[in-house]
Amino acid sequence: MAVGVVAMWYLQGGTVTDYQNQLAAKNAALEANRTKIEFVQSEAKKEKDVFLKDCESLENQDRVVTEELKKLKDELAALDQTIEDEKGNLEAIKANSTDLPDKLTALQETLKQAQNDIEPLREDNATIEDERANLDKQLADLQTVNGDLQAKLNALRADRAAIQENYDKRSRILFNQIEKPPWLYYGDKTQIKVMNVRPSMTGVFLDMGMQDGVKPGMEFLVRRLNPPTPTMRSWRFKVTQIFQDDYCFAVIMPDFGDQDIRLQADEEVQLERSGNLAKRKLDQENPPQDGL
Repeated sequence: MAVGVVAMWYLQGGTVTDYQNQLAAKNAALEANRTKIEFVQSEAKKEKDVFLKDCESLENQDRVVTEELKKLKDELAALDQTIEDEKGNLEAIKANSTDLPDKLTALQETLKQAQNDIEPLREDNATIEDERANLDKQLADLQTVNGDLQAKLNALRADRAAIQENYDKRSRILFNQIEKPPWLYYGDKTQIKVMNVRPSMTGVFLDMGMQDGVKPGMEFLVRRLNPPTPTMRSWRFKVTQIFQDDYCFAVIMPDFGDQDIRLQADEEVQLERSGNLAKRKLDQENPPQDGL
């Protein structure tokens, strides 16, 4: 009895295992079918979306085509109306064309008369053309002569400009060569060396004369540039006699400068033309010829 139960249990255990394997296989097949179904649904959705887009595009195209057809219908209706109008015009033209031969004959007569009337004008035009050709020739000759005259005028203008330029240059040269009379004006300064000094310190010989603008009676404020002893006082000279164009004698005016600091021969001084400030008549005697 126990052996039979064990055998039965064993047999049933094997059957359950088979059932479990079959169930697992069916579940696997079911899962595969589910995956396939999802894939198919996904592809179907994609195709549906594409189809919907195509349908929308076709609807848009249909709308455009419908609008174009409507426009074409309107244009066709207008064209039909135009054709009808032209038919009416054509009938009117046909009705009015019956008298065209008579009008054509009248026009031909008018043309013939106009041709007869224009013939004298053509002759006059030929004469005018000949006169114009003659005038054109005369104009060309005058233009040639004018060109020659213009060339001569340009040459004369160039010569005149050259002469004027030479005149201006020569004038400037001559004006520059004109010697203005030399003259020392009040405030003019000049720097020279004392040629010689009287032992009595009453006069000096200066290396300047008529060519330097010096005239008798001129007075100068004198500044010693390098005295043997420093001094700030200015001296005064008065020209009394001019010996040569570049040589004169001037008296040393008293009461000016440091008289105890003697002037030296070849000493540099600065002369400044000034007014007559003498307070008494100065000695205008001629200096000795030996320069002492």
